[in-house]
Amino acid sequence: AIGNLGILEYVLVTPSSHRVHHGRNPYCIDKNYGGTLIIWDILFGTFELERPSEPPIYGTVTTVNSFNVFYCQWNDFKWYFWGKQRTLQNFYDRIRVPFCPPAWQPNDSVRWIGIPKVFGWVRRVYTEDGIPLIQYPVIKYNPAIQLWLKCYIAIHFCFVFQMYWTFSEFYKTLSYAQFYAQLGFIFLSFLSFGFMLDKRGFSGALEIVRCLLAQFILLPVTFDNPTMSEFTTLSTMLYCLMSASISIWIVVFLFVDHQFFFRLHHRKTSS
Repeated sequence: AIGNLGILEYVLVTPSSHRVHHGRNPYCIDKNYGGTLIIWDILFGTFELERPSEPPIYGTVTTVNSFNVFYCQWNDFKWYFWGKQRTLQNFYDRIRVPFCPPAWQPNDSVRWIGIPKVFGWVRRVYTEDGIPLIQYPVIKYNPAIQLWLKCYIAIHFCFVFQMYWTFSEFYKTLSYAQFYAQLGFIFLSFLSFGFMLDKRGFSGALEIVRCLLAQFILLPVTFDNPTMSEFTTLSTMLYCLMSASISIWIVVFLFVDHQFFFRLHHRKTSS
């Protein structure tokens, strides 16, 4: 890894400063937001140098035990704007939550960085207080996933990626129905992939529904467009893939593993 770059650390966003931004060590939280110039972090009090004695451990403060991309993206927002609000008794404190750092508590000492009452950032004086310490060894969420399922998701991911490329290239020529059909299918695909990797109890049924929607709604709607006529081969391959996938999940249900249809998966979040 590229180490400390000397004086450049106080001018540019370097690999070292960006590692701090993604770290979950107490000293890394809410630090180094800059995209190109680090001077903004210096001005607003969010600048932090990487500590060689404590290399950043990447990730969120609490381990997210899920491959569900939507859960990973929105779970912390849900806690921050709903769960944390419910823990505060004072209405004024609830209003302050969106304007203060995530670890802020009503009894924290804070100071305003920037132009008072115009623009700035509320910064905790003792920035590391209340941040959970990292427990070693660091245990990552890494459930056992069967080889056939990895291959299945990899193949479908490639087709979804191809569909996304086609969508981004020709979206201006699509009707509203075609536009939202493709966009919805892409979102549904990533949701289904996450559920399968988590082995959620309904992931198999959801995947069958996804494949059926692709066969009978997405593909007929999407390729009913003159600009998409050159992708007839892709359309045929997708039809075959979805038909084969439905057959695979029927076999899985009947002979291989019922957990994709019945077993309830309880997500646990550990500090």
